[in-house]
Amino acid sequence: MVHVISEYRNKASVECDRQVTRVLYVHFGDNWLRGSEIVLLDMISSAQQQGYQPVLWCNSQLLADEAKQLGIEVICQPMVCIGYWFKPRWQFGSFIRQLVTARKLIKRCGIQLVHCNNGAPCQWLSLACKYLKVPLLLHLHARYQYFDRLALGFAGADFTVGVSHSVTEVFRQAEPNQKSYSVIYNGIEQQRAVSEQPTDLRSIVGATDKDTVMLYVGSLIARKGLATLISAIAQVSSQDSSQVTAQASRQVMSGATSQPQVKLAIVGEGEEKHRLMMQVESLGLSEQVFFLGEQQDVAALYSSNVDCFVSVPSEEVFGLTLAEASLANLPVITTDVPGVNEIYQDNVNARLVPAGNIKALAEAISEYTRHPSRFKGFANAAQRHIAQSFSCQHQFQQFDTCYHETVARGSQKSFTWFVGYQLSQVSNALLAKVTSKISQGLKQLGVRQVTAK
Repeated sequence: MVHVISEYRNKASVECDRQVTRVLYVHFGDNWLRGSEIVLLDMISSAQQQGYQPVLWCNSQLLADEAKQLGIEVICQPMVCIGYWFKPRWQFGSFIRQLVTARKLIKRCGIQLVHCNNGAPCQWLSLACKYLKVPLLLHLHARYQYFDRLALGFAGADFTVGVSHSVTEVFRQAEPNQKSYSVIYNGIEQQRAVSEQPTDLRSIVGATDKDTVMLYVGSLIARKGLATLISAIAQVSSQDSSQVTAQASRQVMSGATSQPQVKLAIVGEGEEKHRLMMQVESLGLSEQVFFLGEQQDVAALYSSNVDCFVSVPSEEVFGLTLAEASLANLPVITTDVPGVNEIYQDNVNARLVPAGNIKALAEAISEYTRHPSRFKGFANAAQRHIAQSFSCQHQFQQFDTCYHETVARGSQKSFTWFVGYQLSQVSNALLAKVTSKISQGLKQLGVRQVTAK
């Protein structure tokens, strides 16, 4: 589904007939292959199939190596941003060299459109593209606050695409290019989710046929809600234990086996791993929660003999792993947050619970153990929904339209306008900050004077 708010969306199609073939894709990020990197690789592959000649410029060697296998030209080198969160923050010499590189690449390769795959490269691409009068499309995989949008020069983009409405919501506010944005959901390749050689995860976690095995795939960071998930498993286990205590002696007499358990396989790495492992140990869940680290063949995990997929982020912009799990026909338990609830409906194709609510999550997990067939119905509905609405082919058809429209419209605003706009906005932001500091200082001084009297 595409939601385009653009003053030129309804122009005659003849204006979009200009052939676009040379697109420069630019990506700045960590040296890994995760959500935005995977989406970019799939998009480049789709672009090739449609007759485009993509060029990739990035700072990730892993991404560069994967892209080279597609047979495209790849330039991989370190990148910097000025005055942003990434360190080092003030390498002006390197920043100027990036501007020179951008200019040379665009001219040498005959680039007709620059596709900026995340926010950071926009800081130098906006300058280069305005100077060369080449259209710039900004593709956002995260939410950016006002400071981020200002520091990275989002006003220099000629068209902005977000992976969900939760990303583009800010562009309804006072933005200079607020009418030129669109929502294009990520596409998912089936080969990322389905494997003919599935992993035997039940054996890895020591699960019996009666146990419920849940899978999580993703980063081990705070906003992914893993601490909440682990606490919910502890609560479910505690409830189960209390319910069977009265029956324990009869089970022993009859030779019954141990009670079914809920087990969790966590796939991924991140800064929260040590703290999460300590939490597991303190709750006595070492035989129920397993950390499997990074795994390259995620399709083999989705296609494994686990029972359901669980991911409960406190915030999300799309939820690529959720969609992949659904393609593999795994029931999904997740959170009712913007981005996720654009894809899933509670009790229709997934179970959605409030973010951070341990009790609600524990109840949803218990519900699965009691009514797995009901959740299987959710999984079937989700699989159809994802396959029909979130294919890579469908995604690129929408990008193809955006590419042609953006090129037909051309680079909007001038280099002089953009520089002037950035300077005025930075000045206003600094003035507001100084004024706020002075106001706070005067208030504190007034309090001290009253106290002294």
